[in-house]
Amino acid sequence: MPKHKKKDEGTIDITSFFDIKEKDKESKEIKITLDKELEKTIYEKILSSKKITKSKLYEWSKSTGISQVILYKILQSLLKKNMIKREFSEEDQELVFITVTNNNP
Repeated sequence: MPKHKKKDEGTIDITSFFDIKEKDKESKEIKITLDKELEKTIYEKILSSKKITKSKLYEWSKSTGISQVILYKILQSLLKKNMIKREFSEEDQELVFITVTNNNP
């Protein structure tokens, strides 16, 4: 009878899951840092414009490579922290974002 070769299952041992959790933790820390930097960048864009329409903000985010999903999440975060406010502008006939005074990220 032919002998069956055992499949090599790699070098995984019982403690290998510790390394996976550490790598996940490091990637989450990097993501949080990037989110804070993006939040600051978006807040500064709104601050420098005093008042910016939603369409102009979306155009700016596309030109800088920020996805609409990320922009939306960061805008929601800034709104929740009361750093910006959202209003309808009769003049522009669309939503505008305005910074709230005396707040910094």
